[in-house]
Amino acid sequence: MEFATLVQGSMTVHQYAARFIELSRFAAYLIPDEEKKARKFEQGLNEKLYERVVGFQIRNFSELVDKATVFERSLQRSAALHDQKKRTISSGPHFGMDQGAWKKRNEGSSSGKRMVQGTHQAYQCRTCNRVHTGVCRKEAGLCYRCGRSGHYLRDCPLRLDNSRPPPPPRTEGTARGNMQHTTAPARVFALTPGEAEDRNDVITGTISLFSKNATVLFDSGATHSFVSMTYARFCTLETEELKSKLVVATPTGNSVVCDKFLPGCPLLIEGRLMPADLIVFNMFGFD
Repeated sequence: MEFATLVQGSMTVHQYAARFIELSRFAAYLIPDEEKKARKFEQGLNEKLYERVVGFQIRNFSELVDKATVFERSLQRSAALHDQKKRTISSGPHFGMDQGAWKKRNEGSSSGKRMVQGTHQAYQCRTCNRVHTGVCRKEAGLCYRCGRSGHYLRDCPLRLDNSRPPPPPRTEGTARGNMQHTTAPARVFALTPGEAEDRNDVITGTISLFSKNATVLFDSGATHSFVSMTYARFCTLETEELKSKLVVATPTGNSVVCDKFLPGCPLLIEGRLMPADLIVFNMFGFD
């Protein structure tokens, strides 16, 4: 039976999916449920696509087709850029030049190229709500931190490796005692609307954050930018851990330890998009 041995081969993902659906009508007993249907389709994908989607363990056929299509486009784009680079190298004036001379000649130009690429304008992505340049990692199913597939940000090996803060310098006290977590000082002068009214060096208002109006306090005495725990729960971004815990001095004289932040929050002020890393802080009356 053709369906039992069907593989992608030279077909595109959409062509393969269409053929898969057409033939599956005559072999419904081979894929009695959605999970088996998705698994059968996944196993027939070309090797490079299979390696990229298998880690997601997608058990919905439509989602699997969409994910495979995204990776297919990414692979096609990479192949096109690779071919273009090869043509440029082979047809350029340096073709046949000694490798050491070519490397020396292009040391300056390569750094210039990196600078040009780094000036691409950032934008707020509709898919992930982050502010970034280039391809959306969420759409491509890639990790936000390392850019690889097969895991999410919370499980990223790089994040796990860097989650522990560096040890403090050894002194007479630390030589005998236990290791301590590194901390950094911070302060805020107002946390509630009542405290804000008592001060003439703060401004309250609203700005757009994650496409919603957020009640904001501009405190000239604050050393960092914060977002309330309540507002952070409704955001589409995942919190990350600070490299060093932040000890925040409050107007009441108490200190609060903060250890998480939201990276790349899309603040929209007067039509200008300004990404900001906001520290998650327990406050009331302001977002």
